[in-house]
Amino acid sequence: MNYPGATQLGLGKRLLEMYPWWRFESHPEWAEEDCFAAGIPGEVRFIYQPKRGIYNWKGTVVKDLEPNASYAAFYFDPATGRRFEQGVVTNKKPKTSSGEYKAPRLPSPQDWVLVLERVKSKHKENQ
Repeated sequence: MNYPGATQLGLGKRLLEMYPWWRFESHPEWAEEDCFAAGIPGEVRFIYQPKRGIYNWKGTVVKDLEPNASYAAFYFDPATGRRFEQGVVTNKKPKTSSGEYKAPRLPSPQDWVLVLERVKSKHKENQ
């Protein structure tokens, strides 16, 4: 409990508690081979990208985004709990698109969690 890993577990717990984590399922098809993905289809996605090397700042690739779905994206730093906002992601061209989102370059070469939260459309909320 006196080592940094104990604090990092607490940070991860706080992140998970923001969502209905008990409904999360593994979805390896949502990410590249060297990443791990889980979440709730159409609601939230977590993509864990382990450190890939000292000079590798390559952003995460998220696959199979739903047509016309918008997600607010952010990188979560599992060591400090900081969020790095990445804006809103939308798969606007589902017939010509592979449904992939190439996240921006990583803030630093370390472990990261890319979180995508579904943005509710105002049109649906008013119905």
